[in-house]
Amino acid sequence: MRHCYLDQLNHTGSNGAGILCNTISGCLVEDNIIYKAFPLIEVNHGSSGNVFAYNFCEDSGPGAGIDSNHGPHNEFNLYEGNIAPNLQSDGYYGSASYDVIFRNWFHATLNGQMAWGLSLNRFTRYYSVVGNVIEKDGLPWPADGVGLGNPNMGNGNSSGTAPPWTDGLIPGTGTLSQTDQTITASTNTFTSSNVGWFLLLSPNNILTMITGYTNARTVTVNSSQSLAGVSYILSPGTSGYQELDTGVAATLIRKSNFYYYNRGIPAVEALSGEVLPNSMFRTVKPAWFGNLAWPPFDPANPATSNLSIPAGFRYVNGTDPFTAAPTTQQKPLNVKVSR
Repeated sequence: MRHCYLDQLNHTGSNGAGILCNTISGCLVEDNIIYKAFPLIEVNHGSSGNVFAYNFCEDSGPGAGIDSNHGPHNEFNLYEGNIAPNLQSDGYYGSASYDVIFRNWFHATLNGQMAWGLSLNRFTRYYSVVGNVIEKDGLPWPADGVGLGNPNMGNGNSSGTAPPWTDGLIPGTGTLSQTDQTITASTNTFTSSNVGWFLLLSPNNILTMITGYTNARTVTVNSSQSLAGVSYILSPGTSGYQELDTGVAATLIRKSNFYYYNRGIPAVEALSGEVLPNSMFRTVKPAWFGNLAWPPFDPANPATSNLSIPAGFRYVNGTDPFTAAPTTQQKPLNVKVSR
């Protein structure tokens, strides 16, 4: 998918992405303009081995510009050379791993206001964040704009640290039986706070949500079936796992990123004699880059501009960097229309 202009979503709400990817592999998405959507690019449900490169992503409204993980588990995807407000692995429904975030510019502004640049939420493992430029020149940044291990998207607060989680999966005591939409436990199991939680029921691993509380042994759920004396797991779903996930930072490779917060690459991210490649998937400069610099973003010499990539150049100027400027043609003169 190349050279497209996706302009302004016609509705609001969740999953209102400019490009929404579900269960895809081996795709190349590059040199596109994605404008006014939330998020601008969203990747879901086991998408793997894809490249999202040199896309100009502008105005994601309330939050994430690029969301690398809303429906889990995405892995081995490459995000290279993009311009976007930010990137988030949101952890809302589950985990992601082994994605590479390479030579992008995340300017960390939304609606002209300072925001955040990179947020790798809970259950994100073995990400590589290398050679990016984060934030924007000329603003008084209070920090580096990076968050690691926060709970689900929209929640920047945490309570304690994990793993292990104290509010995660709870192996059930006793057994459960179900008739229609009513579940009865063999022992006192439930509290009123369990409404909205989930039950994973054996033997078929059937997932059902608790919709009503009757007493400590009886609840109603959102699915109807007949079961007798089965084992179960109780889970808070997305409302649980509210600790800070220390496994995100512990498995992260974070090297040679430039932050406008301190106008440099931190010492802990310095390369030890290594040289960054121009690209993780291209061996030569693409012809459609025209006379633009290659690679477009160099953390050692940051020169951030919307004009740094062809899609941004096209967004600003209405033409590609390898195309001559449009000419104005003479309007026809002395035209007569006969009836």
